[in-house]
Amino acid sequence: MKTKLTHFLIGTFYALSGTTFSSAQEAPDIPPLKKISVGVFVQPDFSIGSGHFWKDTKSGTGLTQNLGFGVKGDYYLNEKSALSLIIGAAEWTLIRNYTEEKEFVYRENAKLFRAQITAGYKYYFANKFYFMPEAGASLLGLTTLSTEFGEEVESGKSDNFTYSAGGAIGFEHRIGRFLIDIAPRYQYWGYEKGQFVSVRAAVSYILR
Repeated sequence: MKTKLTHFLIGTFYALSGTTFSSAQEAPDIPPLKKISVGVFVQPDFSIGSGHFWKDTKSGTGLTQNLGFGVKGDYYLNEKSALSLIIGAAEWTLIRNYTEEKEFVYRENAKLFRAQITAGYKYYFANKFYFMPEAGASLLGLTTLSTEFGEEVESGKSDNFTYSAGGAIGFEHRIGRFLIDIAPRYQYWGYEKGQFVSVRAAVSYILR
């Protein structure tokens, strides 16, 4: 009786071992859950309803559209939420030509540089779709260069810190360890009532 029981237990062990081994061999290569991702992005900005400083071509920056770049990182709290950090920069130039009686007198270049850092909270309300409120701070540097008689002279320079707030509705698609992230967004800048809409296109890599 003991011999039969022993044989039965040994046979069962080998059967289970074989099943387990077979299952392990045939299991699909499922990528790990997202935890941390880092990436780069490009972002065209379009001015909407902004104040005089942004749109006026004679005394302002004449900004109607712009292209920015940057890096971003996401820390995933769970399957429904993540914390996001975005660091970006952009620069644009407005050229003014001054004439007198149709004769060229001098040229003025207004260069505006923006460096920005924002933090956001992603909430995934549907499969691959998320909503993200965000807020941060920006450094705006305006430099005015005048060219007269072939010489370029710096005629004005100012730096301003301002806050920004807005939100985005995005779509995130995973390919292996890469994430494709497309997010239309709105942003308000506290300095001179700047309002912008943009589309952020990012590619990120999942670290773990």
